[in-house]
Amino acid sequence: MSRVTPKHYAIALYEVLQTTQTTDRGAIVRKFLKQLYQAGQLRLLPAITTAFEQYYHAQMGTVPVRVSTAQTLPAETIQRELTRLFPQQHLSVTTTVNPAVVGGMLVETQNQRWNISLAGQLEALANSLKK
Repeated sequence: MSRVTPKHYAIALYEVLQTTQTTDRGAIVRKFLKQLYQAGQLRLLPAITTAFEQYYHAQMGTVPVRVSTAQTLPAETIQRELTRLFPQQHLSVTTTVNPAVVGGMLVETQNQRWNISLAGQLEALANSLKK
């Protein structure tokens, strides 16, 4: 007999939520969490959440992108850089402020990372000088 994986749980929850009215979705999620708890499967919740997010983006045809900046930047500035990095792609962007980022931004997807910051440029320069 096959075991139910976090991906199975995520897909099932996604599909149920798609056929549920927006006002009822909170109740569905509460029932889902209660069932996970009763089945002793709450430890799977982080993996279910990750699988749900991946399935959601696959269904929507979007690329999840995280942008970190030292301070809040104008949306136009962020959009310009993202358009350069991801031409012709639909993005789902999450932005955070991280004071450790010096002059610019860090852009991350599930598989890649771009350091478009002054600190990143200085690091690249230092590395090229070492060669």
